[in-house]
Amino acid sequence: MTKMSVGRPNPTGLEGVFEAFCPPHYPNMRAAVEALAQRKFGRGGPHNEETPGAWNDSAAIRGSAQPFSDEFKQCVSLQAQYVFDTFGKVCPERCPASFFSTTSRLIISISTSTIDSSGRGPT
Repeated sequence: MTKMSVGRPNPTGLEGVFEAFCPPHYPNMRAAVEALAQRKFGRGGPHNEETPGAWNDSAAIRGSAQPFSDEFKQCVSLQAQYVFDTFGKVCPERCPASFFSTTSRLIISISTSTIDSSGRGPT
């Protein structure tokens, strides 16, 4: 559980069984975001080309996902840490809905930006 002062318990998982990507399972949201990226793109992750799959060319399909850039992870970490510090947890139950809708659009637009031949996104 995190920050009991918010009025209601905030279950974040069961240690060793299911642990959410947030404190108290990680020291801060930067560590949680790094762990999430590692889970997605690291060994055994769904976007790692070495992870077996059901496709004829699983390596190409799994490896086609673009790993999160350091700038993207920093952006998400900063926003998630703000939510955690401000509201005591990272879930929409206690946080204003407008914050999440705005943040979600920002994260989606950053993560789906078209990258040009120079390696830079839109200016």
